[in-house]
Amino acid sequence: LLSLASLSALFLQASLKLLLHDLEVRASLAHLRLPLLRGGARVRGVALRRLARGDELRQAGALDEAEAVYAAAAKLHPTRSEPRFFLGMTARAGGRTDEAMAQYKATLRLAPQTAEARATTTAAAPPAGANTVDTLDTTSDEERQKAVADAGSAGGETDLGVTIASLGAVSEPGIWLKTPLVKAQARGRVEFPEKGTKVAVDLIPLDAEPGAGSQISLAAMRLLEADLTSLPELRVYRTE
Repeated sequence: LLSLASLSALFLQASLKLLLHDLEVRASLAHLRLPLLRGGARVRGVALRRLARGDELRQAGALDEAEAVYAAAAKLHPTRSEPRFFLGMTARAGGRTDEAMAQYKATLRLAPQTAEARATTTAAAPPAGANTVDTLDTTSDEERQKAVADAGSAGGETDLGVTIASLGAVSEPGIWLKTPLVKAQARGRVEFPEKGTKVAVDLIPLDAEPGAGSQISLAAMRLLEADLTSLPELRVYRTE
């Protein structure tokens, strides 16, 4: 028969395993593709290649090399959640449970907060398994029509300048632009001169240098008629 101490140890081990699994699942859900990063498209490409290389090494079993690649990415982009997520996966694969937990917690802390977007839209989060543009964009016809109509009623607004935007987290509902051009959340509008389109958006602060680029929601990107894989140049206005 197992002693009380042995039973306690087994229970603790099982609880730790469940906690680690829960953290990994939550971190995985929070972990999305890498949007436009500090420094613009060139840096974004470098970061994506770095993470892709690390993933190749990790899957090949070269954990030390993969960890070095992810650690370099985390140092280069300390506010990004993605390198932390992969560091957690690598630590877990190496049997370092405590370190894996720490990295998953960092992933959750650094991951984009969906509450920001949800607070200013009635759109629901995409359903589980959504994998098409139509199922990922949960804004209603009324919301889309209002966003276009509001963009046409200019007046009393502030021109914040021009930014290069990339598609943001597709799991975050709403019509928004995350940009370093604002320091506090506000209403605004963006214009896409290439297409002659414009749309009213929620402006959400992005922790980056002013020239680092912005992230735009799927719904806003579609209303601007921009290619979802492109980096459109947008003019941004604050309207309140």
